[in-house]
Amino acid sequence: MDTEVVDALLDMRDQAMSVKHASCPANWVRHTESVDNEHGVVWRDQDGYFCAPPGAGSAETLVPPEDAEERELRKRILAMSEQLDELLDPES
Repeated sequence: MDTEVVDALLDMRDQAMSVKHASCPANWVRHTESVDNEHGVVWRDQDGYFCAPPGAGSAETLVPPEDAEERELRKRILAMSEQLDELLDPES
């Protein structure tokens, strides 16, 4: 790859900030892969899934809805993972 292109991409990476949201916007659905949209913006929820308006993307990438018990379990696992990270690397 051209060095000029790589330098430009590295500059852009430093200018953008990745943000994870608590959930998808109302009525949007979750996908396992990024969904193209007209604005070029990628919306991700706190679980790492990609959010898109209904009808966008393909049916193969749709994440099935979770029940309340599964959602609670996912939150507990995430909290324990964060605690473990802090124990292993207290400076982070």
